Amino acid sequence: MKSFSRTACRCCSALFLASLISCGDDPELVKKRQEQKSEIARLEGELLILNEQLQGMPADRSAELTAVKKKLEAQDVELEKLESEITQLQQQKRDAESRFAEFKKKYPITP
Repeated sequence: MKSFSRTACRCCSALFLASLISCGDDPELVKKRQEQKSEIARLEGELLILNEQLQGMPADRSAELTAVKKKLEAQDVELEKLESEITQLQQQKRDAESRFAEFKKKYPITP
């Protein structure tokens, strides 16, 4: 078990040193790697901000809006029906008052 851990440790150390040496030799590559790291960090920060803004947005209520519009249309139809019924009843009332007035002229009511 000890030999495995030593071997793994040596292997990891060798890989780490190889990565440092390969980029450490060329300053241009080191600079490019740093620029890429800073760009990644900047983009991750922007992504976090955008995700927070998306979570803060209200839910999509278009289905609810459609249902309300349908209900409003049904109420408009009912309103038109009731208005025409009111007009008809007012005409019936005027006719009845007119007939009653004629009746009173024809047959005077004495107390």
